[in-house]
Amino acid sequence: MARVLGHWLDDRPDVVTRLAFVREGSGYADRASDLTLLAELYERDDVRAVIAHDRRHYRPGDAEAARRLADALFAGLGLRAERDEKRWTSLAHGAFRLLSRAYDEHRRSGVYAFERREDVARTDPSLATAVRAPTGKGGRRGRGAGGEEGGAG
Repeated sequence: MARVLGHWLDDRPDVVTRLAFVREGSGYADRASDLTLLAELYERDDVRAVIAHDRRHYRPGDAEAARRLADALFAGLGLRAERDEKRWTSLAHGAFRLLSRAYDEHRRSGVYAFERREDVARTDPSLATAVRAPTGKGGRRGRGAGGEEGGAG
């Protein structure tokens, strides 16, 4: 799924950012979240209109299969014990989608307004980069040796 999306939509920053997020993940919980994210991308009308023409790698059932695998991974990790798990999962994914869309709009505005005045890759990083940034000493993101924000780590 990532190969199909990357091949056909490598010129779409919103898709490229999400694919980078998927590729940087590790572990079973990350893989389950990544499969869900890929399924959501596959189900978007604007994305499906492009990738459905790939007769070699695109399969219409991949999104549903990815969701089933993600559910199995979450269940195997014990992260789906509640009866209303689907409702909460849906709410969490919906919240992430809204956050991601709003952040992408904010980032585009920041890049446009400040690209000539500051390092926008640092001040307005992609959400995937910000979420999966390497941790500094002591396991805290973005902290230097003395605990100050932005210090040398």
